Amino acid sequence: MYFSKIIIKFLIILLRVSAFYVLLWIRIPLVLICEGVTSLSAVAFLVMLIVRGWSNAIEVFWPLLAFSFGAFVLRWIYDGILMLLSPEEIALDF
Repeated sequence: MYFSKIIIKFLIILLRVSAFYVLLWIRIPLVLICEGVTSLSAVAFLVMLIVRGWSNAIEVFWPLLAFSFGAFVLRWIYDGILMLLSPEEIALDF
């Protein structure tokens, strides 16, 4: 009974660490894409706000803001998942 608990705990730790390193490997391209989407969408919205005016920019280009915010939230949640899976305390920086 005690031995099976040790084996199960070991397998859970092994799975957690494996998932962490796979997700950490995928993090770099994800962060680059999310930062690009966030920056370019926000800049495009600001340019359209200046060129077309407030009412037209909000009506037509609000999806750019939503897309930008969605990319930011995706990156934030992804980093939170990595911190939960981390085998030790980490500070994610890029």
